[in-house]
Amino acid sequence: AYERAGNLKAALGQYVRVADLLPKGAAAQVAAGRFLMRAGQFTDAADRADRALAIDPQNVDAYVIKANASAGLKD
Repeated sequence: AYERAGNLKAALGQYVRVADLLPKGAAAQVAAGRFLMRAGQFTDAADRADRALAIDPQNVDAYVIKANASAGLKD
């Protein structure tokens, strides 16, 4: 609802909260990672991508987040 309303800061908080509550949910980790990327929090986004890849090593979206986070960090 926050995302649809354009309140991205609140949406980010909720996506991260869901990912924290579902530590074994790759989709939740990826969703949080996407929003962390949008917020410029590249280190945290890479961490969420790593968590998703630990659950699902074939998760292409997690690899994309990890690559974009590395680029954002100029790593």
